[in-house]
Amino acid sequence: MPEPSIRRATLSEVLPLRAAVLRAGGPIESALLPGDSEGAGVHWGAWIGDELVACTSLYPAERDGQPTTHLRGAATRAG
Repeated sequence: MPEPSIRRATLSEVLPLRAAVLRAGGPIESALLPGDSEGAGVHWGAWIGDELVACTSLYPAERDGQPTTHLRGAATRAG
């Protein structure tokens, strides 16, 4: 199998994979996470050829009064 190419992704690129994996094929809207509509997330994807095979999204957060990053929406295509 070829090595995946990893790059920043758009929300519209990651939503279908999130819906398929995290929402059992539910509607695309079901895969939206808090902050997505406001553009708060930074999305990353792994592609093999033209196919997105894995993704994750990072969101700004705060813990114990300190800024941090919250990893959410990680999904990997079966196979």
